[in-house]
This record gives sequence, structure tokens and C-alpha cells, in this order.
Amino acid sequence: DIRSVQAAHTVALDARGHCRESRYWRLPLEPLLPFDTDPQGASAEILRLLDQAVWRRLPPTGPVAAHMSGGLDSTPIAMLAARAVRDQGRECLAYSFQERRGVEHDAPIIDEAPYVAEAAAIEPNLRVVPIHFSSGLDTVLQGIDPETLLPLAKDDPENAVLDHAAAHGVPVLLSGWGGDQVVSS
Repeated sequence: DIRSVQAAHTVALDARGHCRESRYWRLPLEPLLPFDTDPQGASAEILRLLDQAVWRRLPPTGPVAAHMSGGLDSTPIAMLAARAVRDQGRECLAYSFQERRGVEHDAPIIDEAPYVAEAAAIEPNLRVVPIHFSSGLDTVLQGIDPETLLPLAKDDPENAVLDHAAAHGVPVLLSGWGGDQVVSS
């Protein structure tokens, strides 16, 4: 009897198996900042909120991990996670999808490795874990099973991320997937 939980909800299960779902968060309707906020003020507030969101999702002990494409979404999340655990002697594993060169197909994926390397050079507490794949967009874009939230294709590179994370005892994998599209739209 596995069921989905709505976004911004928690589920409590009692000893008899009865579920109680309750909403814990609602998107505020008022703007977070006045519309006339200067760019520096807006930038500082976005950083504060993102840093707070990352901190709240970090496991209290053990390994920390994040997807990291070198883009606008996953890179700040991975860097903030790495900075948050640096003083505790923990590092952040940064999973980076990297297409093997020499593969021919109609729509090659942009090589993000230079962007990932540049970000990792800024934050030494990031340990980049390249996830190599060679089957192109046909594998990467096969999607996620909505019931299990696992990749549909056995050779999907995300399976390599999940296998590596599990082998290293990672309890939470931070991700910014989809953020680039939101920002660029």
C-alpha cells in the first residue's frame, strides 16, 4: 500500500496503519522582497534563502552529496552544502554527468566538465565524482518512474549516482534539477 505524499505535506502512520496527512507549508502569496529592491539586495536575499534551504536538508552526520552540472541550479546547492560541512571535517560528493567524447548522435549534450571543474576549484571541499555515460540523450532523457522515483532505463546514468551514493552511506542527495529551466524561462 505505498502511496504518494503531496508536496508540502507530511504523513503520520499509527500502529493500526491509519495514515494522517497534514500540510506543513504553504507558498506565501506576498512578495518576498519589495519590487523596487536593488540587484545587490535581491542577490543577498536569494543567497540567504538558498543557504537556509540547503542547511535544512543536510544530514546531521555522515556523507553529504549533490548533483552538480556546473549550471545555475545544482552548482550553488553543491557549493553551499560543501561550505556548510567543511568545519565538521566532512566533504560534499558532487555527482557530475559527463558524456564520453567520440559518441556520435544528433543532439550532443554540452560538455559541463569545465564548469564543474571551475566551481570545484573555488570550493576545495567538493569532491567531484564524474558519472560517465556514452549513450547520449536517449538514455539521459528516458525519465523517472513516478511510483518508485527511480530511473526507467537500467543504463540511466542516475543509477550510477544512486549506486555510488548508497555505497558511500549517503542518506540525502541534494539536487537542483530543473532550476536552470526556471531561471532561464
